[in-house]
Amino acid sequence: GSHMWPRRILIERLQILHYKRMLLGSNLLPYTPMYHALLDDLLALSLSGYSEVRKKAQGTLFRSLKKFKGAVNEYLPKLISILGDSSSPSHAVTGAVYLLSGASFLRRYTSRWNHLSSFLKNICMSYVHLKPTVQTRLQTLYQTFALGYYTLPLDFEAPSVNFLEKRP
Repeated sequence: GSHMWPRRILIERLQILHYKRMLLGSNLLPYTPMYHALLDDLLALSLSGYSEVRKKAQGTLFRSLKKFKGAVNEYLPKLISILGDSSSPSHAVTGAVYLLSGASFLRRYTSRWNHLSSFLKNICMSYVHLKPTVQTRLQTLYQTFALGYYTLPLDFEAPSVNFLEKRP
């Protein structure tokens, strides 16, 4: 036979189903050591000396990091430190610049002071990379940051006229 459920129980069942669908729809995965190792490998490939490998790995890394909450924050300091490290090869700097130009990384280091200060320090120290193409990419990264995400404070003075007075 058919069961008549009280309205309150039906609403609670519906909420549980809704939360389950939201959780499944978000596609977040548990960040296990196996996934951590895979993301480490993807990062290494994203900084590879072979441009074709680097391009494929960077796209995959961007998509993969979206599946793990907070994983971007773990890899961000590693990428930022590559910019100012004189021992970093030019292909690693190129890979780091591309990744740091991506929206998911850019939002993170512009919204957190500790990442932002590290980024600014390392971008200033990046003069150690002498290859002209790397310097051009670093300049483009800085311009993307400066023009798109840094705003000058506005100096605004209120007019001295009292708007409540009657005008002739």
